[in-house]
This record gives sequence, C-alpha cells and structure tokens, in this order.
Amino acid sequence: MANPGSRETRWQMHTVRVTDDKTLRELQEAARRLKAANATIAAGNKEKDAAKATISDWLKEHRKIELEQLKIGAGVNLEGVMLIVVDKQRKLDQNALRTEEPVLFARFEKDVPTVKWASQC
Repeated sequence: MANPGSRETRWQMHTVRVTDDKTLRELQEAARRLKAANATIAAGNKEKDAAKATISDWLKEHRKIELEQLKIGAGVNLEGVMLIVVDKQRKLDQNALRTEEPVLFARFEKDVPTVKWASQC
C-alpha cells in the first residue's frame, strides 16, 4: 500500500470491451477526432508562441521595448497591428511557500484527480 504522504500512484485499470460494432466505430471515430483536436491545439499553441515571439523581438530590436520588463498596467499600442497590455494575475508562489513554511505547505498539499486521454486508434 502507498504511503499517504508519498508521491506514489496506484493505478486501477478497468478494461472494457465494446461488443457492438456500430458503437465501436463511433467510439473509435470520437477517439480519432479527440486526437486530431489535440494535435490542432498543440500546433495552434506553437503558432501562437511563434507569433508572440516575432512581435516581441521586433519591439525589442526596432523600438527598444522589452515586454517582459514592462510593469503591470503598462502597454504598447502597435498602431494598426495590436494592443498589448501588461495585466496582473494573482498566483501563489508555491516554491517560496514550500521553502518558508514546509509544514504548512504539507498540510494543504493534496493530489487532485485529472483525466488523461490516450487514443489507441
């Protein structure tokens, strides 16, 4: 048995056979669509990152503006192209909390279930 405080994961796999051919084809098609959608999202994220890098690099090289150095509330209006605003998002610095208050961090740290999908088609 896994130690409650450990990172060890115990897998319980349920194997299910689909006996109806029509349902099997429908589920296989759904799995292929999911796989294709995930590939599209991954490609889109790469394209998004490349486009952001192009704009950021241009601003740095031609206008001496480093987006990473702008403060919250600052922005750049790239006329006719794009408006870029530095906004804030509240995040917990988990590494700092783990370092400064390890006992408190351990009290609230917990494993959260997540569903992962892997196509066999």
